[in-house]
Amino acid sequence: MEGLYNLDIERGILAAIIFDGANFESVAAILSPKDFYLPFHQDVFEAMEALYKKDYPIDEVMIREELTKKNKFDEALMMEVITTA
Repeated sequence: MEGLYNLDIERGILAAIIFDGANFESVAAILSPKDFYLPFHQDVFEAMEALYKKDYPIDEVMIREELTKKNKFDEALMMEVITTA
């Protein structure tokens, strides 16, 4: 089954968390960053994990800040994520 992925599903999962950070805990119980195919999606999920551990809000602004610190923020890819919902 290697090579099976669906970027729309990945974006949908990330968007669901961005629009309601309370979703992160239940998703993180099932998925990890390596479960995402697109490296940017992996980075977003890692940023979400970092924010969760710090007890910070998991939203677009905080994710942007977290990824910008690591030079991993991509405006176009983030727009794809947040417009998926």
